[in-house]
Amino acid sequence: MRTFSNPSSSPPSATPPRTASSSVIDSRRSKHRLPNVPEGLFQCVTCEQWKPKEDFNVHNGSKTGRRSKCKVCRNTYKREWAAKRAEDRIPKTKACKECGETKPAQEFHRSRTSKDGLVSKCHGCSSAYYRKNYSGWSNDEVVEAFKAQDGKCAICETEMELDGPKSKKPRADHCHETGRKRALLCNHCNLALGHMKDDPTRLRKAAEFLEGFQA
Repeated sequence: MRTFSNPSSSPPSATPPRTASSSVIDSRRSKHRLPNVPEGLFQCVTCEQWKPKEDFNVHNGSKTGRRSKCKVCRNTYKREWAAKRAEDRIPKTKACKECGETKPAQEFHRSRTSKDGLVSKCHGCSSAYYRKNYSGWSNDEVVEAFKAQDGKCAICETEMELDGPKSKKPRADHCHETGRKRALLCNHCNLALGHMKDDPTRLRKAAEFLEGFQA
């Protein structure tokens, strides 16, 4: 007959069980030991910085009730993701809806609502459309005035460029009250008139003010 012995009643083994030394146990615990962080702080999984809970967006699905990324890292990630997504969908060339010419994507303004991420009109056609509806100047009128003024600003006589950079292009000046077309101005003179509210008295006082400090 086979007999079974009770394990609890068996004599202890000759060799004691293997146990880790206290130094090894302390080293293992130190790896998982959290630093002395004040209560109420959370660690961002991206920048690994400890920040107050106000720096994390609310998230009801997490155990802590906050997002794992801080607001700064989360906003940076969203901007980079949106920029990459926009670059992926933007074509290299596009046909302008107004002039019908196929131009590089750099010749179109960006658009968040269009499927390809670009507006339907190129820079030149967009400027002409805005100029015609805002100031009443057509492209032909701008070219004629540009030739009549020898390509110079009507006030400071700075040379302008029709096809140059935006800072060098002429501004079609007009009266905001009557809509009367006046002349082509450079960007600085056009902005100066706007800041002075097209008021001759204010402009004269400004000139007298500057002349008083030139002596």
